[in-house]
Amino acid sequence: MNQFDNWVGHVFFPSADSVILVDKFGQLEQKLKPLFGEPSNHDNPKDAGFMIDSFLNWCLFGFNLLGRGEWVHAGEVLRLVQDYLLRMVRVLEGSGSRWVAPTKLVEQEISADSYTRFQQGTAAVEPEAMSAAYWSAWEWGREMTAELAERHQLPRRQAFMDRLAGYFNSILSR
Repeated sequence: MNQFDNWVGHVFFPSADSVILVDKFGQLEQKLKPLFGEPSNHDNPKDAGFMIDSFLNWCLFGFNLLGRGEWVHAGEVLRLVQDYLLRMVRVLEGSGSRWVAPTKLVEQEISADSYTRFQQGTAAVEPEAMSAAYWSAWEWGREMTAELAERHQLPRRQAFMDRLAGYFNSILSR
């Protein structure tokens, strides 16, 4: 039953009655107790730092794939970039509880402007469309990482972000 320890902060259940069918000795309820209640909104320094670092990591990986002409692989990585865009916008707009499945009900739960920005970061597996989607995702994500860093007093790393932007731009202009 130790696997439940890793679920804290990511999985929640409203109550024991809503999830446990049989627990003859009460051990399951005791183990699940930290998972009962309201979900986290993930609007905290630890999760903000994780989102920022993950977004940067996947962008760097994806842009490198574009530079090598690996369009299908870049499309797969773009999907991961999009997950972090959705996590960031959900936290910033107050619906961060959909951490495990950030795409769920996104059309209804993020603002129309954010949904439009998200759409601009999607593409068919075609060089020009992928390049445009990655750049759009990068620009929007960069704005959100700055907002999250400011909100949680995390380092902004402006010089690093500028160097990344220059590097990404050089890949797209080849």
